[in-house]
Parts: sequence; structure tokens; C-alpha cells
Amino acid sequence: MDPTLAPGTTWEVRLRWGSRRLAAELLGVDRTRLSLGNEPGDDVDTGSPVRLKFELLPQGLVVDFSLGVTGTASVRGDQPVTVGQLVERGAAVELAPGTWRLTLGEKDRATLVVGMLVVDVRRAQGRIRRLGFDPRVLVLVGLALLAIAIMVASIAAPTPTPHLPPRPVKPKAVKALP
Repeated sequence: MDPTLAPGTTWEVRLRWGSRRLAAELLGVDRTRLSLGNEPGDDVDTGSPVRLKFELLPQGLVVDFSLGVTGTASVRGDQPVTVGQLVERGAAVELAPGTWRLTLGEKDRATLVVGMLVVDVRRAQGRIRRLGFDPRVLVLVGLALLAIAIMVASIAAPTPTPHLPPRPVKPKAVKALP
């Protein structure tokens, strides 16, 4: 699904390997969970024991991650900070030894890194796809409307009756009376 057509509660998870795009998943349309790891049942194989789980809940997107995940996140409109700083500030809560949970809200976003795999997480861009605006099209549309208006005006205008100049009258020859 195109992210620009997604409902407003949808989250977008994009996967890159270095600078190469691998995949993009939308959570909230057809699915609400996505897992990355090296265990059976994971949606994306990371090739390492590092795990990432995404689950869409009413309070936001819940991200569970294990040791080995690095990156940054912008939470509650703050400037992006590292995952370690999120743990220090208490924004990421430890669930079990070596596993943390981060809840992302409406305006939050994160870029998580597992080796060469980069995971960008954010709300889907918009609900309605907008068409590009080109001012040259307005000029063409304006000229077409002007041409149509001239044609309609020429058809709707009454036909003038021709005004012929009076014919010169030749004087008739008058006969003299006897």
C-alpha cells in the first residue's frame, strides 16, 4: 500500500541495508505486528541474535528491542537522542535483562540500527495523496476557457441585419407635353 494513502493511525516501518532500500511495511492497515530477528516466526531475518518487535496498540507503537540495537529516536517532539539516552531518561523501560520497551506517540519517530540494517519508524505520511501543482497548466486551462467563451459569445450573439445603402435613383426622362 502506498503510505500516502494510509489512514492517519498507520505507522510506517522502512528497512534499509546501508543505503539500499529493502522493504517497507505499514502497521495498522492489514497487520499490527512486525518482528525482526533470527528466530523462527520472525518476519525479517536480521542474521544476528538482536531482536526488534513492533506492535500497534491504542496508546501508540510499542517497540521492544534487545541489546545490540543502536540508533536515535525523537520522543514527545524533542530533538533526536540515542537509544542509550532514552534508557537513561526512562523513556525506554527495561522489560527483562537485555530487553527494553519504547512507546512512540503520534509525532515521534525513530531510526534503529542493527549492524548494517537500518530501520526507520514513523507515522505514515498522509491520508490523501495530493497532486503536484504546475502553474503552466493554469495558463493552458485559462486559454482554453477564453477560447470557449469567445466561441459561445459568437454563436449566441444576434445576427446583424445587413444595412444596404439606398440605391441611387436615376431620374426618369420626362417627355414634354404637346
